[in-house]
Amino acid sequence: MSLWNVSMVMAPNLLPSNRRQEVTRAEMEEAVGGAKLVLLLIRHRALMWTVPCFLLAQVRQMNQASNQRSRRRRRGRAPREGGAPSLCDDVIRVRAPLQLKVSTAMKLDATTMARNVTERFPRDAHSGASLRLYEVGGNIGERRLHPDCFLLGVYRLNPGCDWLVKP
Repeated sequence: MSLWNVSMVMAPNLLPSNRRQEVTRAEMEEAVGGAKLVLLLIRHRALMWTVPCFLLAQVRQMNQASNQRSRRRRRGRAPREGGAPSLCDDVIRVRAPLQLKVSTAMKLDATTMARNVTERFPRDAHSGASLRLYEVGGNIGERRLHPDCFLLGVYRLNPGCDWLVKP
């Protein structure tokens, strides 16, 4: 199905109009205009639905402040035992809970992208869905990373996060 056909099907659902038995020429032109608008939304979806960097930075700062407040409250408690061993600088542990290969350690450099990480894990043959890398925890809730995202910069912004691979 072409993008034009998808936009023709989706436009009446997103942009409702008066439904009558007889359709005038103006209403037909309005429907075509709506389909063109939906086509633009589909074509430029990467730009439309991307969270700007300044908002992401603000969320990180808010979460970091919240984490620091909760650490101050827990300061009197005994430290947790049995935590995961810390890795070297610029080395991350990537977990894939839905895969046979449960976790792997990766050394990051300036050219390591999210797609380099997901390529190390086998694709699910049954669903056929491509795998995605997620940044979870630390100073952010959960965020799916773009395949062309450079991981060293993300790691330095959020060194305490977990890295998950899932469909």
